[in-house]
Amino acid sequence: GKGVEPCDPLGVAVETFGMFYGEGGGLGTGEVVAMRPSQASFAHMILSCANHMRKDDPRRTALATSLLRRCVEDGLLSPFVLEVLPRALPRGACRRELGMRPDENVEEWMIRDGMPTEWRRNVKGRHFGEQRFKKRELEESDLVGPDS
Repeated sequence: GKGVEPCDPLGVAVETFGMFYGEGGGLGTGEVVAMRPSQASFAHMILSCANHMRKDDPRRTALATSLLRRCVEDGLLSPFVLEVLPRALPRGACRRELGMRPDENVEEWMIRDGMPTEWRRNVKGRHFGEQRFKKRELEESDLVGPDS
């Protein structure tokens, strides 16, 4: 790898995530690892941004936006990714990136077919339409309300 300090959790996460795309060696060996990310890989990387970067750091928004765009490109946008996204990306940026109306929540957006099928084409697990957000998550969704 690039010699990331062991006490740098975000650096370790970024380096590990980079291995999915041949941007790093297999556990520091210099070998390319033949793995593909899953929807959980993206969700956990977004959570790493939220947990290990300051909220006012513009690099946090840039990294979370980049992860979302790559997730969409790879067809891995899942309810798990949508659930954690607002923790790292400001509400307004979330809505803009997803093409949501300013006053709608994720469930309303999905009901009106706001999310192209292509964005979720590689999501594994239960059928996407069967996965529901809990009522509590909808009521407390960070995607609803004024921009932060």
